[in-house]
Amino acid sequence: GSPASFGIRCETYSATTFLTRLAISGNRVSPPPGTAYSRNLGANGIYLVQGTGATLDRNTVSGMLSGIFINGGTANYVGNNDCSRNLNFGIHIAGVAQSFLIESNTCNYNGGPMSPNFYGRGIELSSLAGQGAVSGHTIRRNICRFNYNYGGTLDNGLEGVGIGLDNGTSNCSVYGNFIANNEGNGIQLYGGGDRTRFTDTGGHTITANLMDSNCTFAVLNRRSGGTTPSRFYAHIQLAYTYGSPTTVSNNIFLGTTRGGVYVDSTSSNVSVVDNIYYDVPYPVTAAQEDGDAPEQGGDLPVPAPATDSLDARAPG
Repeated sequence: GSPASFGIRCETYSATTFLTRLAISGNRVSPPPGTAYSRNLGANGIYLVQGTGATLDRNTVSGMLSGIFINGGTANYVGNNDCSRNLNFGIHIAGVAQSFLIESNTCNYNGGPMSPNFYGRGIELSSLAGQGAVSGHTIRRNICRFNYNYGGTLDNGLEGVGIGLDNGTSNCSVYGNFIANNEGNGIQLYGGGDRTRFTDTGGHTITANLMDSNCTFAVLNRRSGGTTPSRFYAHIQLAYTYGSPTTVSNNIFLGTTRGGVYVDSTSSNVSVVDNIYYDVPYPVTAAQEDGDAPEQGGDLPVPAPATDSLDARAPG
């Protein structure tokens, strides 16, 4: 089929019209038996445009471009879905989308090498539509594991992410998730890099998440055989996150990942407090005062200048 030949596609003919209280539940979307991925590399599993108060629950989607892609809408519920082993994202939220509840989903093993446009993320929110376009979401009690870093378009070691708040996404609550064994960051906040377009990319609360052994293959130039670790090697990474206060608190960090929280010099008004670190030698690392981000890898630098106010580094 064409790139528009999705598994389930629901949208109106008018950009100003919304689908109200639509229910998409209990479906299974995948390629034919014996085929790992759809031959149509542009086909999403479930595609919803402009839904208001929609419910997407108990769906299983695998082998598609993204498992669930919601492009715009308000107050939608996305829960209890299994969106694993897709080429790009497990769940993708974009357009003008506000106040979703995204809970109790399983988004594992997403990402693929077939195209540089495949990023590999469990749950991805992107506010490319502009300031405040993607905001006010609650992301809780999800499982995001084993997502693949095949590089994205830049092949810069920043993909394979558990949960991504990307390109200007703001004012989200991320709590109670189990995020582990991802090849990239467990949680990644990236404000988009354009301070004129995105004037406030903060307002997030990242709390009470269990983070175990992320950044398992966060390397530069993966597709060409690179092995140099990304400088953003940490369970949680924040870049271009500024404006309203963002708080990273009461999370538990453990496993093989040597960095807990990385706060880039492009971020500000970020508070990292009351987290617990089990055998994490660099709990909080910030960009150096001259604006250069410290290189991280086998021999990480002493973190400076940010610290966790509690520095609750649990004994090994």
